[in-house]
This record gives sequence, C-alpha cells and structure tokens, in this order.
Amino acid sequence: MIDAQSLPVLQEMVRRESRSLLQYIHDSFPWTPENEQSALAQLRQFAEEERESAAALGRWLARNRLMVPNLGAYPSGFTTINYASLDYVLPKVAKHERDGLARLDQDLAAIKDVDARALVTALIEKKRQHLSAVEALAAAHPEPSVIRRGA
Repeated sequence: MIDAQSLPVLQEMVRRESRSLLQYIHDSFPWTPENEQSALAQLRQFAEEERESAAALGRWLARNRLMVPNLGAYPSGFTTINYASLDYVLPKVAKHERDGLARLDQDLAAIKDVDARALVTALIEKKRQHLSAVEALAAAHPEPSVIRRGA
C-alpha cells in the first residue's frame, strides 16, 4: 500500500511528465529544414521514451487501484512556439528538461514505495540521458538572432 504523502507526488509527476514541453514538441510541428529532420526525429524519439516512462508509472498506479490523474491540456504558454524553428525550440526544451529533471530528483525523496521509486528512478535516468543529448543538439543549433525592421 502506498503512503498518503507519495500518492499526490506520483500523480502530479505523471501529469507533469505527460504534458512537458518535450511532449508538446512531439505533438506540434517545429519548422525544420530538410537537413535537420534527424534532429527533430531524435527529439520525437526522446519524447516517446519519456511518454512511455510516464505511462508505466500511470499503469502502476492503476494496477494498485490508485487514481491516475487527468492529464489536462498542455500549458497555454507552450502555444507561443507553434511552428517555430527548431533552432528556437531546442534551448527551451533543454531548459525545460533540466528543470524537470531537478523536480524529479526532488520528488523522488518523497516516494517511499520501492516499486514506485524504481519506476521514477528509471524515468530520471532516461531524462538525464535525453538532457545530455538535447543540450548537445541545442549547442549545435544556436538560437537565431531576432531581426528588427524599421527601428
């Protein structure tokens, strides 16, 4: 049986990880030139892997007859990057993943159940690997400068 302190942490974790910026990018269409399609494919692969980890945590909750949270909509602030270039999106994804990883590390301390801890630890490890790769992609794709017209 899971303790009362761990349950809301796990539920929020499933919701948050299912509605991350990386998941939004997976479901949206960043402008990507033909020669950058492999970078976008890599981001989408990371999103699918993290989505599966969050879903595994949700399935664990359901198997233990615990309420799986309603995922809700993506944060409305994410809509400002619809159809943005991959160069613009990558640094934002890297920051969001870095912040998400720090939050997961912090949340792990509140989880007492051994099985739940194992699932969260696996998610953290996957996110760490992805963060490293996303930071490398972001470094290889510096954010374009803003062009101002008619100053």
